[in-house]
Amino acid sequence: MFLVNLRICVIDWSAASLWIQVDLCAEELGNNVRPAVALLGDVNSVVEQLLSALKQNMWKYPSDTEWWSMLKEKIQSNEQTTKELALQSSVPMNYYTVFHHVRELLPKDCVIVSEGANTMDIGRTMLHNYLPRHRLDAGTFGTMGVGLGFAIAAAVVAREEDPAKRVVCVEGDSAFGFSGMEVETICRYNLPIIIIVVNNNGIYSGLDKDTWKEMEKIGDLTSVKCSLVGSIC
Repeated sequence: MFLVNLRICVIDWSAASLWIQVDLCAEELGNNVRPAVALLGDVNSVVEQLLSALKQNMWKYPSDTEWWSMLKEKIQSNEQTTKELALQSSVPMNYYTVFHHVRELLPKDCVIVSEGANTMDIGRTMLHNYLPRHRLDAGTFGTMGVGLGFAIAAAVVAREEDPAKRVVCVEGDSAFGFSGMEVETICRYNLPIIIIVVNNNGIYSGLDKDTWKEMEKIGDLTSVKCSLVGSIC
């Protein structure tokens, strides 16, 4: 365990755990748990020294251990399961099939914004990033409503620094409902954002048949005019 300026108050750790503690206050070193190594100093300075030492003596986890072999087997099993799901042709499509086809079209340098429950979770495994700082999502917080805001911020930066870069915002239908009106902001500022909404009836199990039939009277639901949005709501 590597701890930086933290107070160790949890006692339910394995007896075999070894601690490296970094702290600016000498009186805090070993205050709760005796560390295997205690480093006194400013965090930035200590970490820089540690990185310098690691670069001189690079260590790599052995690839022939039992744990690593088990992990590789699990990875291969998951990849096979994912591949089978992605190639299914059921109607409606499952998430893996949707993301498989989306992934085939995504530029490798695009910024991916992913929001939703299954949309974000499964999207993390299916929509690959090839460059650092090119994925924006709620992470472990699972917050709804942040996706389009993330996309707008990314697009503003991309337009100024790299106009050719695409920002792709993949939303679940429920997640899109939280901040869908931000589409007006996107259009007003002519921001380079592609929005993909994966509709799995996530909003309270979707619409009832009567409501859906009324909406169909408007015309092609994939190209509804902005002026009609108010009448639908």
